[in-house]
Amino acid sequence: MIFSEGRNNNYLVQGIFLTLGVIIVSFLTGGLLAPLVFIPIGLFIATNGLEVDTWKGRYRVYGSFYGWRFGRWYSFSQPTGLRIALSTENFNFVGYAGTGGYLPQMSGKSLTYNVFLETEQGEYLLFESLSYKFAQSIAQGLGQKMKVPVTDSIADKLRKRNMTKTVHN
Repeated sequence: MIFSEGRNNNYLVQGIFLTLGVIIVSFLTGGLLAPLVFIPIGLFIATNGLEVDTWKGRYRVYGSFYGWRFGRWYSFSQPTGLRIALSTENFNFVGYAGTGGYLPQMSGKSLTYNVFLETEQGEYLLFESLSYKFAQSIAQGLGQKMKVPVTDSIADKLRKRNMTKTVHN
């Protein structure tokens, strides 16, 4: 099964610099290398996703370049379930300006939706997504294909939170 996250500009910086490099080198060689501009353009339309081979018991997070998927395969044993979990990371940054002053403090929070494959040997992190809906589609699709239960700990927490709000109101 293939779950494509679609174009997410993961290779945007590389694409920009490689395109500029090809244009400059092509200009210096009199246009000889101009056809090579199609290679870096492919980085602008590259996609990412998750590919799971249930027959062979393996998965990979892939990058796709002009339709060719690449990524390292990982094996897993008999699945017993799938789980969606939220991962948060808080960060604070206080910078120092080279002119002798301090920059204002910056803080933020990063949210990642993780899909875990549960097996008898342990748990495997299948995919990290910035989209809750995409994480749900992976878990639901694989759950149906592998015939295993899906636990959505995020939805469970939201349900519990809503139940406590209605009790207190």
